Amino acid sequence: MITRADLARMYPRAIPEWLDAMAEVGPELAAFYGFNRLDWVHACGQIGAETNGLSLAKMQENMNFTTVKRILEVYSYRLGVALQREPALKAKYGTKERLAASLVRNPKELADLVYGGREGTPWRQGSRYIGRGPTQITHLNNYKAIGEEIARQPGGDAFDLVANPEMLADDPLGAMREDLSEPLAASYLDAFRAIEADPNQILAVAERDGEIIGTLQLTFIAGLSR
Repeated sequence: MITRADLARMYPRAIPEWLDAMAEVGPELAAFYGFNRLDWVHACGQIGAETNGLSLAKMQENMNFTTVKRILEVYSYRLGVALQREPALKAKYGTKERLAASLVRNPKELADLVYGGREGTPWRQGSRYIGRGPTQITHLNNYKAIGEEIARQPGGDAFDLVANPEMLADDPLGAMREDLSEPLAASYLDAFRAIEADPNQILAVAERDGEIIGTLQLTFIAGLSR
């Protein structure tokens, strides 16, 4: 079986937490799926190609294209589909080239158009289901399938990745330990109470027009001035 040292040689630029996570879950998952060493090496190769050698702190596809040329190289067909599907888009831009120009440094709109209306993803909601995770899972149907597969794995839990797709881009430890189910798990409530009871901790919530727009935890640490 591939060890953490093997992984470190495969991914010399990897973030240590990702190496730790793969070394921890890899052997159990390999046994569960009946992987041999060759299967495991193949999986590691795909993961390395998708994540720049596990060097991404956030496992999320970068849709911020900076040139029309590159957008057309990757998404020419999908832009043509978008123009056919949405008459208003066709009337406004007319050609794939002009549409691509409007999508330069416009990652959300680009993702909404090229990933929307495919494999279960609603039209113009493609940015919700861009590539995430070590194998860059894309499209709503695949998020659903992966959530169900995680629940089937040893020690797996039920995660609604359709409702919470960003979980696939979380840090490796957070992705394995967080519980977004409702009602909120008692462990979270206990943690909030402990923080609230500590005079050296301040929890704050920013609100605008009745909507939460930010949160803050401020910790006061005792120290000596120089």
